[in-house]
Amino acid sequence: MEEAGERSTSNQSTPTTSPTKLPRGNWVCAKPSTSQSVNLNEHITEKLEVLMNAYKNTKDQWRALGYRKAIGALKSHPRAVTTWEEASAIPGIGSRLADKIAEIVQSGHLRKIDHVCQGEEAKILDIFNNIWGVGPTVAQEFVQLGYKTLEDVRTKAKLNKQQQIGLSHYYDFLDRMPRDEAAEIGKLIEDATKEFNPNFVCTTCGSFRRGKKTCGDVDVLISHLDGHSHKGILFKLLEKLHST
Repeated sequence: MEEAGERSTSNQSTPTTSPTKLPRGNWVCAKPSTSQSVNLNEHITEKLEVLMNAYKNTKDQWRALGYRKAIGALKSHPRAVTTWEEASAIPGIGSRLADKIAEIVQSGHLRKIDHVCQGEEAKILDIFNNIWGVGPTVAQEFVQLGYKTLEDVRTKAKLNKQQQIGLSHYYDFLDRMPRDEAAEIGKLIEDATKEFNPNFVCTTCGSFRRGKKTCGDVDVLISHLDGHSHKGILFKLLEKLHST
C-alpha cells in the first residue's frame, strides 16, 4: 500500500499466492466499512480530543497517545457511557481518564480543558499547529522567537514551500468539506492513478469511509492486488496532479 507505511520487500520474493487469497492484514483501513460509524460517545470524545491536541501541541506525546487510545476505544464502544464504572471497564481507559469521563457525563464540561488550554501560549501554539506543514516542534520554535500571530509568521519566519501554502490557505484548510466534495476529490485521484495502471485499487479512507457528513481532508489508499506494482506511484501521481 503506497500511502500507509510500506514494508520493505527487497529481501522477499514475489508471493506466489493468488491475488484473491492474499491476507487482509491488520491495518485500520482494511477493516470493513460496515463497522460501527456512529460515535455514541461523541459528547465525551470531542472534549478529550481538545486535551489530546493540546498535549500534541506541547510535544507531550505520551499523554497524547493515552488520550488517543481512549478516544478510539470510546468511539468504537457499542453503548453510550454513563458511569465511571462503565468507563473504567473499557480496555485502554484507566481510573484517571475514567474520572474525566465521569465529569463530562455529569456536568457536560471538563475543568482540565480550562487549565491546559486557556493560557496564552497554548492558544498561540494551537494557531501555529493548524498551519499545514508546521508540526509541534516548529510551532514551539515560532513561540520561542516571539511570534504571536499569523502575521508574525508571514512577515518574519523562513517557511518552506509546504508551509507557505499552508499559511496562504490557512482558513481554507480549517474548513471541513461536504462529503460529496470529498467524493469528487477521491474520484479525481482514482482516475489519475488508473491512467498509470488500470488495475490499481484506490480506496477513499478516513472520515469519508467512516460515513461522516463532512471531511477535514481526503485520505486515499493506493494498492495493487499483486502487492508490489503500486510501489513508487505516489511521486508519479503527485507530479501528474501538480501539472494539471
